[in-house]
Amino acid sequence: MPAAPRRRSSSRWLVYLLRCADGSLYTGITNDLPKRMLAHAAGRASKYTRSRLPVELAASEPQKSKSAALKREVAIKRLPRAEKELLVAGPKPAPQPDSGSADYSIENGLLVFTATYHLKRGFCCGSGCRHCPYDPKHVAGNRSLTSNPSGANQCD
Repeated sequence: MPAAPRRRSSSRWLVYLLRCADGSLYTGITNDLPKRMLAHAAGRASKYTRSRLPVELAASEPQKSKSAALKREVAIKRLPRAEKELLVAGPKPAPQPDSGSADYSIENGLLVFTATYHLKRGFCCGSGCRHCPYDPKHVAGNRSLTSNPSGANQCD
């Protein structure tokens, strides 16, 4: 019996660089940048970044496939620090959300989640986002909505 064909993933893979609190750069790959940034912020994504919080998105590059992303990650990790800094300072802006996505935006290299993202999630992620519609604010797992669930100007 022939093997079942492999399903092609429609997800988009990214290679990303984070600037850690100590100034070092971390390189990784993901197909879900908001989720991965939350994991980094919570100290669950990497042993390296766990002890160097907070981290911020410094650069990212979209890739055609997971394989291409892994190859690019290895290539970046082999670069001297000066060349990594050139990648970070390069002309490519950080990726913006799809036109149909209202879950997050990238402002000054930081991932900012919208109230829509929080409401879809169903509870507070604890990220400290200024759009958190839950009360009390920024308590991971909290499910109590404020009187204004749009989250506009709720925090910070």
